[in-house]
Amino acid sequence: MWKWFRWIILVIFIFVLFAVGAYILENQKFENSRYAKFITASPIDLDQIDRISYVRSCAGHDYSGENIDGELEKNRSMKHYAIPMETFNHTNNQVKIFAPWEGKITKIEAASKAGSTGSSIYFSKDGWWFEIGHVIPRLGLRAGQRVKSGELVGYAEPVDGSAFDLQFYHSGRYVDWLKGIDSYMNHLTPNVETYYAKYGLTPENMVISKNYRDQNPCQGFNNNPMEDQIVVKH
Repeated sequence: MWKWFRWIILVIFIFVLFAVGAYILENQKFENSRYAKFITASPIDLDQIDRISYVRSCAGHDYSGENIDGELEKNRSMKHYAIPMETFNHTNNQVKIFAPWEGKITKIEAASKAGSTGSSIYFSKDGWWFEIGHVIPRLGLRAGQRVKSGELVGYAEPVDGSAFDLQFYHSGRYVDWLKGIDSYMNHLTPNVETYYAKYGLTPENMVISKNYRDQNPCQGFNNNPMEDQIVVKH
């Protein structure tokens, strides 16, 4: 009896040791990538984009959750919305979407909420997730398919000023868009950051500070859309 008890204790000890080790390793990976610059291609062609909403704007709808620093954020939109140029209205094969890095398409998911359109294309890397929503995947694109950085993966389908989502977060192995929310602008490689700067877009001017939004909470969404967006310089 005592022999079996010792074996059970040993198995439990090994399991706990393994779990703790995995947790430490996962956290170390996160710390190593917390400020990493790994987005090697812009997911959008800025020549085709008119405006982009700020992170923490009051545009779209309430998208709140835990930010990348583990702080809870409420009553704000923690993602970017990209609004194509008016000339592309009512097209579905013009406004291009690109892979932000080399790797596999993690998932493609059709919109399921009432009133939502298009699909979401998911990319993942070291626990980070880049979700590009309300777009049309390129013909033949499938989950698990390997793509190159900057490769065409789909198109937006703008209708009278409608936007598509650029949603970025760190939730580990599985999708959890309410956890680890960040702006993809904070992870651009230098050449991509230079590309954005030519259009007047920087990591600093595309994110509203948490302190400002805490002091000035959203009084609704889409009430003053122009105040929630930065105009792309062409």
